[in-house]
Amino acid sequence: MRERADFLRARDHDMSKRIFRLIWRFNALAIAIVSMMGLVIGSYGAYQVARDVLRPYRAGDTARVAPSGTDGKTAGEPSGVDTELELSPFARIRGTSILASQLTATQSYDFRYSSKQAGSRRNVVFYDTSSGQSRKLLADNNRLIIDAQELRGDTDSNDAAPRALFYRLIEADSTGDGVLNSDDRATAALARADGQGLTRLDTAGGDYLGNVVIGDGATLILMIGNATAAKAVHVDLATFKVVRSDDVVR
Repeated sequence: MRERADFLRARDHDMSKRIFRLIWRFNALAIAIVSMMGLVIGSYGAYQVARDVLRPYRAGDTARVAPSGTDGKTAGEPSGVDTELELSPFARIRGTSILASQLTATQSYDFRYSSKQAGSRRNVVFYDTSSGQSRKLLADNNRLIIDAQELRGDTDSNDAAPRALFYRLIEADSTGDGVLNSDDRATAALARADGQGLTRLDTAGGDYLGNVVIGDGATLILMIGNATAAKAVHVDLATFKVVRSDDVVR
Protein backbone atom coordinates (compact mmCIF):
# COMPACT_ATOMS: atom_id res chain seq x y z
CA MET A 1 0.00 0.00 0.00
CA ARG A 2 2.83 2.38 0.91
CA GLU A 3 4.59 1.63 -2.35
CA ARG A 4 1.44 2.44 -4.29
CA ALA A 5 1.06 5.74 -2.43
CA ASP A 6 4.68 6.61 -3.22
CA PHE A 7 4.05 5.76 -6.87
CA LEU A 8 0.98 7.98 -7.03
CA ARG A 9 2.84 10.89 -5.39
CA ALA A 10 5.72 10.52 -7.84
CA ARG A 11 3.30 10.38 -10.75
CA ASP A 12 1.45 13.51 -9.57
CA HIS A 13 4.72 15.33 -9.05
CA ASP A 14 5.91 14.38 -12.53
CA MET A 15 2.58 15.47 -14.02
CA SER A 16 2.79 18.81 -12.18
CA LYS A 17 6.27 19.38 -13.57
CA ARG A 18 5.03 18.62 -17.09
CA ILE A 19 2.08 20.98 -16.71
CA PHE A 20 4.41 23.71 -15.36
CA ARG A 21 6.77 23.20 -18.29
CA LEU A 22 3.87 23.41 -20.72
CA ILE A 23 2.60 26.61 -19.07
CA TRP A 24 6.12 28.11 -19.10
CA ARG A 25 6.57 27.24 -22.75
CA PHE A 26 3.16 28.70 -23.60
CA ASN A 27 3.97 31.90 -21.72
CA ALA A 28 7.35 32.15 -23.42
CA LEU A 29 5.72 31.61 -26.81
CA ALA A 30 3.02 34.23 -26.05
CA ILE A 31 5.65 36.73 -24.92
CA ALA A 32 7.68 36.09 -28.07
CA ILE A 33 4.62 36.58 -30.27
CA VAL A 34 3.63 39.82 -28.49
CA SER A 35 7.21 41.09 -28.69
CA MET A 36 7.36 40.28 -32.38
CA MET A 37 4.06 42.06 -32.99
CA GLY A 38 5.30 45.07 -31.04
CA LEU A 39 8.50 45.10 -33.09
CA VAL A 40 6.55 44.89 -36.36
CA ILE A 41 4.08 47.61 -35.31
CA GLY A 42 6.88 49.82 -34.00
CA SER A 43 8.91 49.36 -37.18
CA TYR A 44 5.89 50.18 -39.33
CA GLY A 45 5.14 53.29 -37.27
CA ALA A 46 8.76 54.41 -37.50
CA TYR A 47 8.65 53.85 -41.26
CA GLN A 48 5.51 55.95 -41.62
CA VAL A 49 6.97 58.77 -39.54
CA ALA A 50 10.23 58.68 -41.45
CA ARG A 51 8.39 58.62 -44.77
CA ASP A 52 6.29 61.66 -43.79
CA VAL A 53 9.35 63.51 -42.52
CA LEU A 54 11.75 62.65 -45.33
CA ARG A 55 9.52 62.71 -48.37
CA PRO A 56 8.97 66.02 -50.20
CA TYR A 57 5.99 67.84 -48.77
CA ARG A 58 3.85 69.72 -51.29
CA ALA A 59 1.97 72.88 -50.40
CA GLY A 60 -0.39 74.75 -52.71
CA ASP A 61 -0.80 78.53 -53.08
CA THR A 62 2.34 79.10 -51.03
CA ALA A 63 5.62 80.80 -51.88
CA ARG A 64 8.70 81.31 -49.75
CA VAL A 65 10.14 84.79 -50.05
CA ALA A 66 12.87 86.84 -48.45
CA PRO A 67 11.33 88.32 -45.28
CA SER A 68 10.32 91.92 -45.94
CA GLY A 69 8.43 92.90 -42.81
CA THR A 70 5.14 94.70 -43.22
CA ASP A 71 6.27 97.68 -45.32
CA GLY A 72 4.21 96.52 -48.30
CA LYS A 73 7.21 96.00 -50.56
CA THR A 74 7.27 93.00 -52.86
CA ALA A 75 9.70 90.41 -51.55
CA GLY A 76 12.14 88.57 -53.78
CA GLU A 77 13.26 84.97 -53.90
CA PRO A 78 15.06 83.79 -50.74
CA SER A 79 18.42 82.05 -50.75
CA GLY A 80 18.41 78.25 -50.73
CA VAL A 81 15.16 78.03 -52.70
CA ASP A 82 15.06 76.63 -56.22
CA THR A 83 12.15 78.07 -58.22
CA GLU A 84 10.93 76.68 -61.54
CA LEU A 85 8.32 78.51 -63.62
CA GLU A 86 6.02 76.69 -66.02
CA LEU A 87 3.15 77.69 -68.27
CA SER A 88 -0.08 75.72 -68.08
CA PRO A 89 -1.84 74.76 -71.33
CA PHE A 90 -3.38 77.81 -72.99
CA ALA A 91 -7.17 77.97 -72.96
CA ARG A 92 -9.48 80.28 -74.86
CA ILE A 93 -11.41 82.89 -72.93
CA ARG A 94 -14.95 82.29 -74.13
CA GLY A 95 -16.32 84.97 -76.46
CA THR A 96 -12.91 86.44 -77.27
CA SER A 97 -9.86 85.83 -79.45
CA ILE A 98 -7.72 85.64 -76.32
CA LEU A 99 -5.86 82.58 -75.06
CA ALA A 100 -4.70 82.56 -71.44
CA SER A 101 -2.20 80.46 -69.51
CA GLN A 102 -1.37 80.35 -65.81
CA LEU A 103 2.30 80.86 -65.03
CA THR A 104 2.93 78.57 -62.06
CA ALA A 105 5.98 78.29 -59.84
CA THR A 106 7.27 75.23 -58.03
CA GLN A 107 9.74 75.89 -55.24
CA SER A 108 12.01 73.21 -53.78
CA TYR A 109 13.94 73.73 -50.57
CA ASP A 110 15.23 71.90 -47.51
CA PHE A 111 13.30 72.31 -44.28
CA ARG A 112 14.55 70.64 -41.09
CA TYR A 113 15.03 66.96 -41.99
CA SER A 114 13.15 66.80 -45.29
CA SER A 115 12.71 68.52 -48.59
CA LYS A 116 9.65 70.63 -49.30
CA GLN A 117 7.85 71.75 -52.43
CA ALA A 118 5.50 74.72 -52.71
CA GLY A 119 3.36 75.48 -55.74
CA SER A 120 1.72 78.78 -56.59
CA ARG A 121 0.22 80.79 -59.43
CA ARG A 122 2.48 83.76 -60.12
CA ASN A 123 1.12 85.38 -63.28
CA VAL A 124 -1.18 85.04 -66.28
CA VAL A 125 0.03 85.16 -69.88
CA PHE A 126 -2.44 86.36 -72.54
CA TYR A 127 -2.12 85.80 -76.27
CA ASP A 128 -4.38 87.52 -78.82
CA THR A 129 -4.88 85.20 -81.77
CA SER A 130 -6.11 88.13 -83.92
CA SER A 131 -3.26 90.59 -83.42
CA GLY A 132 -0.52 88.19 -82.41
CA GLN A 133 0.25 90.26 -79.33
CA SER A 134 0.95 88.78 -75.94
CA ARG A 135 1.26 90.25 -72.44
CA LYS A 136 1.42 89.41 -68.77
CA LEU A 137 -1.16 90.38 -66.20
CA LEU A 138 1.45 91.39 -63.59
CA ALA A 139 4.71 93.25 -64.02
CA ASP A 140 6.75 90.52 -62.31
CA ASN A 141 6.39 86.97 -61.00
CA ASN A 142 6.89 87.74 -57.30
CA ARG A 143 3.21 87.83 -56.37
CA LEU A 144 0.61 85.12 -55.78
CA ILE A 145 -2.74 84.74 -57.52
CA ILE A 146 -5.08 82.94 -55.14
CA ASP A 147 -8.35 83.48 -57.04
CA ALA A 148 -9.24 84.04 -60.69
CA GLN A 149 -12.76 84.45 -62.13
CA GLU A 150 -14.37 85.43 -65.43
CA LEU A 151 -17.22 87.82 -64.62
CA ARG A 152 -20.40 87.59 -66.67
CA GLY A 153 -23.95 88.76 -66.09
CA ASP A 154 -26.83 86.37 -65.48
CA THR A 155 -28.38 87.32 -68.83
CA ASP A 156 -25.16 87.01 -70.84
CA SER A 157 -25.15 84.24 -73.42
CA ASN A 158 -22.78 81.30 -73.22
CA ASP A 159 -20.70 82.80 -76.02
CA ALA A 160 -20.48 86.25 -74.44
CA ALA A 161 -17.10 87.67 -73.53
CA PRO A 162 -16.56 88.26 -69.82
CA ARG A 163 -17.35 91.74 -68.53
CA ALA A 164 -14.04 91.62 -66.66
CA LEU A 165 -11.55 89.28 -65.07
CA PHE A 166 -11.47 89.21 -61.27
CA TYR A 167 -8.36 88.32 -59.29
CA ARG A 168 -7.24 88.19 -55.69
CA LEU A 169 -3.54 88.81 -55.27
CA ILE A 170 -1.05 88.33 -52.45
CA GLU A 171 1.47 91.07 -53.16
CA ALA A 172 3.45 91.36 -49.94
CA ASP A 173 4.47 89.33 -46.92
CA SER A 174 2.18 91.22 -44.55
CA THR A 175 2.75 88.75 -41.69
CA GLY A 176 6.54 88.96 -42.01
CA ASP A 177 7.03 85.20 -41.79
CA GLY A 178 8.89 84.78 -45.08
CA VAL A 179 5.94 83.05 -46.76
CA LEU A 180 3.29 84.35 -49.14
CA ASN A 181 -0.01 82.52 -48.58
CA SER A 182 -3.65 83.09 -47.67
CA ASP A 183 -2.62 84.35 -44.23
CA ASP A 184 -1.29 87.53 -45.84
CA ARG A 185 -3.41 90.50 -46.82
CA ALA A 186 -5.07 89.98 -50.23
CA THR A 187 -5.80 92.61 -52.87
CA ALA A 188 -8.87 92.40 -55.12
CA ALA A 189 -8.27 93.47 -58.72
CA LEU A 190 -10.03 93.67 -62.08
CA ALA A 191 -8.67 93.44 -65.62
CA ARG A 192 -10.02 93.36 -69.15
CA ALA A 193 -10.43 90.04 -70.93
CA ASP A 194 -7.11 90.58 -72.74
CA GLY A 195 -5.23 91.23 -69.50
CA GLN A 196 -5.05 94.99 -69.86
CA GLY A 197 -6.24 97.67 -67.46
CA LEU A 198 -5.37 95.88 -64.22
CA THR A 199 -7.03 97.90 -61.46
CA ARG A 200 -6.69 97.21 -57.76
CA LEU A 201 -9.81 97.76 -55.66
CA ASP A 202 -9.83 99.28 -52.19
CA THR A 203 -10.63 96.49 -49.74
CA ALA A 204 -8.94 98.08 -46.74
CA GLY A 205 -12.17 97.70 -44.79
CA GLY A 206 -11.85 93.96 -44.36
CA ASP A 207 -11.48 90.51 -45.84
CA TYR A 208 -13.00 89.21 -49.05
CA LEU A 209 -16.46 87.67 -48.49
CA GLY A 210 -17.54 87.00 -52.08
CA ASN A 211 -18.79 88.82 -55.17
CA VAL A 212 -21.68 88.88 -57.62
CA VAL A 213 -22.44 90.58 -60.93
CA ILE A 214 -25.89 92.17 -60.87
CA GLY A 215 -28.43 93.76 -63.17
CA ASP A 216 -27.52 93.65 -66.82
CA GLY A 217 -23.94 92.71 -65.98
CA ALA A 218 -22.75 96.28 -65.57
CA THR A 219 -21.99 96.21 -61.85
CA LEU A 220 -19.87 94.04 -59.60
CA ILE A 221 -20.77 93.90 -55.91
CA LEU A 222 -17.74 93.04 -53.83
CA MET A 223 -18.50 91.93 -50.27
CA ILE A 224 -15.85 92.65 -47.65
CA GLY A 225 -15.86 92.63 -43.87
CA ASN A 226 -13.99 92.25 -40.61
CA ALA A 227 -14.79 91.24 -37.04
CA THR A 228 -17.02 94.25 -36.44
CA ALA A 229 -18.37 95.45 -39.79
CA ALA A 230 -19.15 94.47 -43.35
CA LYS A 231 -19.92 96.39 -46.50
CA ALA A 232 -20.97 95.94 -50.12
CA VAL A 233 -18.77 97.77 -52.60
CA HIS A 234 -20.40 98.46 -55.98
CA VAL A 235 -17.94 98.63 -58.88
CA ASP A 236 -18.79 99.85 -62.39
CA LEU A 237 -17.40 97.18 -64.72
CA ALA A 238 -17.11 99.69 -67.58
CA THR A 239 -14.69 101.92 -65.69
CA PHE A 240 -13.55 99.73 -62.75
CA LYS A 241 -14.47 102.58 -60.39
CA VAL A 242 -16.25 102.25 -57.07
CA VAL A 243 -19.64 103.94 -57.45
CA ARG A 244 -21.24 103.02 -54.14
CA SER A 245 -20.47 101.46 -50.78
CA ASP A 246 -23.17 100.19 -48.42
CA ASP A 247 -22.78 99.15 -44.82
CA VAL A 248 -24.14 95.66 -44.11
CA VAL A 249 -25.59 94.79 -40.71
CA ARG A 250 -23.93 92.07 -38.66
